[in-house]
Amino acid sequence: VKASSKTNQSVISSYNYSFENSSVNKFPAGWNGMKNITVQQYENKNWLALTKDGYWYPQQFNKEISNNFNLSFDIIWNKDIAYNSGLFTVSFSEIPYDKNETVAVNKRINLPNFYLTKNKQQIKMQRKGNALLVFINDNKEAELENVFLPSVKYNLYTFSRYKGNNSDNKNDVFYLSNINTGY
Repeated sequence: VKASSKTNQSVISSYNYSFENSSVNKFPAGWNGMKNITVQQYENKNWLALTKDGYWYPQQFNKEISNNFNLSFDIIWNKDIAYNSGLFTVSFSEIPYDKNETVAVNKRINLPNFYLTKNKQQIKMQRKGNALLVFINDNKEAELENVFLPSVKYNLYTFSRYKGNNSDNKNDVFYLSNINTGY
C-alpha cells in the first residue's frame, strides 16, 4: 500500500467513491476504520449504511487536505429516524503516516438540519485557507473560520456516527454514497 500511496500522492488529484459495484452486506473494499457496517440497498441503490457507532474512511494515500480541497457526498436516512438519534460527523485529522495511526489533531464539524423528512442532502465542504465552507444542496450553510490550524498537515477525513441513548437501533440508519474529493 505504501508504494502505491507514494505514486498516488503525486499522480491523483481527485477521488470518486460510489457503492454501486460493491457487494451488499459486506464492508466496502478500499475502506478502513471500524469494520462494523456494510453496504446495503436503500431506495434501489447501494449505500454505505452507518448502522452502528464508529468511524470509517476511504483509502486516501496520505494526500494533504490543503487550500481548495473539496469533499462532497450524498447522505440520506430513514424518514422515521428519531430526532435525538445521535450524530453524524465529518472529521479532518492529521495522522503520522509512517508511524502507528494515532490522531495528532482532530477537528469535528456537526452538520445542521438533519432530521425527519429533510432526509436527503448533498453536502459539499471546501477548505479556503483556514476556513471551511459548508454547502447543503448547493446552498451555502456556513463559513466557519479557523477550522484548520496552520501548523497542522491534515491528511485524513473520516465519517463517523454516534447513536444517542434514545436511538432506535433498527431504524436509525444514515446512508452515504457518491463521495467525491478534489485535492
